[in-house]
Amino acid sequence: MLLKPKHELNLIQTSSIIIGQVIGSGIFINVPIVAAIAGNPWMAVYIWFLGGLSACLSLIITGLPLYVYFRKNKPAITGAAVQDGISNVFNHEKAEGH
Repeated sequence: MLLKPKHELNLIQTSSIIIGQVIGSGIFINVPIVAAIAGNPWMAVYIWFLGGLSACLSLIITGLPLYVYFRKNKPAITGAAVQDGISNVFNHEKAEGH
């Protein structure tokens, strides 16, 4: 008996594919532009390093405080809460006759 694989992707897998495509295409498209502006191969590497460092720092500076704020001020959303919210929406629409 052969088992057929599931052809499904969850949210994390799909997001990883999209992010990988964006980063991958950006690397190949922007290399000639950065190399032409830098003029020196080592200067191009230095510019790439500074760009990556600034991106990481900006994510830490802006993302971390937002994450902490939302984790402290918003309750955790569980699967049961989502299911209750969905069922309430559909029951509300049925009660109004929509």
